[in-house]
Amino acid sequence: MSLGAWQKVASMRDDLREFARWLRGQRVARRWSRRQLAHELRQRARAHGEQLPAAESIIKTIARWENAEHRPDDFYAGLLLEVFEKTALASLAGPSILEPVERRAFLRGLGAFTGSGASFAILEPWERLSAALRRPGRVDAQIVDGLEHVTVLLEQMESQASPASLLGPVVGHLENIGRLIAGSPSDVLDRRLCSLAGETAALAGWLSWDLRDGRAAATAYFRAGLEAATEAEDRALGAYLVGSSCVEPAYRERPIARLRRLEGQTFGFTRSDASPATRAWLATLEAEAHALAGDQTRTLRALDEAEVAMSRAGEQGEARPRVAFFDSPHLAGERGVALARLGQPEQAQEILRPALVSLDATAIKTRPRLLTALATAHMQQGDVDEASRLGIEALALAAQQQVQPNLQDVRKVRLDLEPWRDAQAVRDFDERLRLAGAA
Repeated sequence: MSLGAWQKVASMRDDLREFARWLRGQRVARRWSRRQLAHELRQRARAHGEQLPAAESIIKTIARWENAEHRPDDFYAGLLLEVFEKTALASLAGPSILEPVERRAFLRGLGAFTGSGASFAILEPWERLSAALRRPGRVDAQIVDGLEHVTVLLEQMESQASPASLLGPVVGHLENIGRLIAGSPSDVLDRRLCSLAGETAALAGWLSWDLRDGRAAATAYFRAGLEAATEAEDRALGAYLVGSSCVEPAYRERPIARLRRLEGQTFGFTRSDASPATRAWLATLEAEAHALAGDQTRTLRALDEAEVAMSRAGEQGEARPRVAFFDSPHLAGERGVALARLGQPEQAQEILRPALVSLDATAIKTRPRLLTALATAHMQQGDVDEASRLGIEALALAAQQQVQPNLQDVRKVRLDLEPWRDAQAVRDFDERLRLAGAA
C-alpha cells in the first residue's frame, strides 16, 4: 500500500458522507454484499496475523460506515484499501477515467456547478449531469476530442466486458464530462460535449440495466441522457436514447407504452430522427412490442422495415451513436425471437440457428437471448430435452457475465418447462440453475 494511496483515503475520511459514498461505491461496483466485504476484510486481517470480531459485528460496522455514522480507524482503513487494491476492477488509462480514491478531489471540482462541493458530491451521477447541464464550466477542442476517444473505447468494450467491471469506468467518464460541460466559447463544442454526455449516460444506463437492482438507475441515466441530447439538439442521439429506455424490463409487458415512446409521444424523438442502423434497431423494438401484443401482421411489417433500414446503413457514414451491437445477424436473431413469441416454432428455428452461427463471438450478451428463444421454439414442439439443453447453454453464458435480463430469460424458459418438471432433462436444468445461484 503506497503512502500516497493511504493519504488519499485518510483525507477522504475527514468527510464522513464522502467516505461513505466511496466505500459503498467500491462495494457495489464489485457486486459484493456487506457480508462478502466482511469476509474479504477478515481474509486480509488474517494475512497480517490479526483476528476480527464475528461476521455480524463487522457487517454492522460496515453499515455504520456506509451510513456516515462512524469512520474506520487506521487499522480498518488500511484493510479496506488493501482489499480494494487487491480486487481492483478493470479500468482504462487516460485523464477521463479516475481511480475511486481520487474521486474526492474530482467531486470537489464539480462543486463549482452548484456552489457547494460537498452537496454536489452526494448527488447521484445522473443528478450531477443534470446539474452540470444547467451550470456550464469551461472546455476546449482538445478536451472534447479526448473525451470522444474514450467514449468510443468504452462503447467497444460494452459487448464483451461484464457490466459490473465496466460501469465504474463509464460513470467516472460521465462525471468528467459533467465537470467540463459545456463552457467553450464555441457553440459547436458545447453541442459535441453534450452529445458525448448523453451517449455516455446511455451506456451507463445499459450497464445498470444489466445489473441486479439496476432498473431505477438505468431509468435515471436514460432520462439524463435525453436531457443532454435535447441540449445538444442531437436528434439522432435522442432517438437512440428513446429506444434504450424502451428495453427496460417494465416495458416488456407494456407494449402499448413502448409504442407510445417509439412514436415520439413521450420524449419527442422518433425513428425518423435516427441514423440507419439505429432506425433498424428501433424497428425491431416496435416489432417486439407488437409480438408481445400478439399482433403478427404488424410484427412482421416492422421487421421488414428494419431490414430496409439495415440495408441502407452502409450507404452513408453512420452517425454516432453507431449502435455497434446491432448488425445483420442480430437483426435476423430478433426476427427469430419475434416468431418464437408469436408461436411459430418451425420458422423461428429456421432463422435462429443460422443467426447463432453467424453471430460475432464477442456478442456475449446477444447469444443467450437467441438461445432462450430457440429453447422456447423447441418447447412449443414438445422437445423438452432440447429446450432444457439450450436453456442450460444460455445459463452458462448469462451466469458468467451476470447479465440480469439474460438470466431472467433463462428463468422464464424454466418456468415454461414446469409441466415437464419430472423429466430428467428438466431436473438437470434445475440443478444447473441451483449451482449458478439463479434458481
